[in-house]
Amino acid sequence: MISVFNTESKKEFAEAGFYATMDSIRIMPRRAVGEGGAMKKESQNFLIPLAESACLVMGLIYIGLQCYYGIYYRISPLKLILNILMAAAVYAVLTLLAVYPERINGLRPEECEGKIRQYSIRMVLLVKVIFMVSLLVPCVFDVLGIGMKEIAGLAVAGVILAVVVYYEYRIIRLLRKRK
Repeated sequence: MISVFNTESKKEFAEAGFYATMDSIRIMPRRAVGEGGAMKKESQNFLIPLAESACLVMGLIYIGLQCYYGIYYRISPLKLILNILMAAAVYAVLTLLAVYPERINGLRPEECEGKIRQYSIRMVLLVKVIFMVSLLVPCVFDVLGIGMKEIAGLAVAGVILAVVVYYEYRIIRLLRKRK
């Protein structure tokens, strides 16, 4: 492997407050980089792991209820598997967006710091919680044999849209203040 940076240019970068790695083309400010070259999660507090854990538990309950519902009401195994795979795919995408919040607004990692990072992570986390609750509640009602109104799906979409618009408005305002 050929090194792009010689030892002198590495020292110059470090003195200027930047960090570069061989496996990464990105050059990030040193203050935005944690151990091992990974971006710091500045907005970590006790609510984020709690919400992530709650979403994971809701997902596991959803899978269990889907299996029960499928066996009890003799639903096609393909439909059951597709329901679970779609929920897992959305959950995985939202988890990746929480890990890389700069992808939400197409920002460079060094631009996605402070309040912008916090708002992005909060937005994704709230959308994930709302999504998991919106999967779990109808599933519980189905298992209990209670029908839900069709408007419930539209209401959930409206709540998710309201959360996204609220946080994106705040993020865009912060980005405009910077420029």
